[in-house]
Amino acid sequence: MKHLLILRGPSGAGKSTVAKILRNSMNGKTAVLCPDPFYHEISGKDMDREVIYGALYTLTEFYLKKGYNVILEGLMTSVKKNRMRLDRFIRLGKNRSAKVSLFFFITCIDDCMKRRERLGYMISKKDVKQMYEKSMSSRRDDEIEIDVRSKRPKTIAKQIMSKIKDKA
Repeated sequence: MKHLLILRGPSGAGKSTVAKILRNSMNGKTAVLCPDPFYHEISGKDMDREVIYGALYTLTEFYLKKGYNVILEGLMTSVKKNRMRLDRFIRLGKNRSAKVSLFFFITCIDDCMKRRERLGYMISKKDVKQMYEKSMSSRRDDEIEIDVRSKRPKTIAKQIMSKIKDKA
């Protein structure tokens, strides 16, 4: 059975690192998709969220249709008509017969700030704080919360792998 894993949480929580580890741990072909390259590299200054999430949705659908597992990671906090765009991705996974699992990475603002600085991201502390607050306030009841504070990415990935096996 293919999986659609959705990893959410604040910027700097380690979602990208864990997603790459998970890609190498999963059975079958697995794609990691994230909206960040669309914002920062592909679209440049054009920050049209409809275009960005539309492209991400199309890629997710394509990979699922081709039998891939998909790991979708990012803040994913955008709201459209009082509903998170995330709901559309969940429906897509279910319609494509994927086992959908949602995870939210819990961390503290200080860890996010340190990680962003260490990785050399040119983002202001004010922006990190705003993204952190927006992310933390967007948590959903159907997400499995993973406390990532003081944990190595491989440990987090193992915890997620055990959760998706438990759901089988």
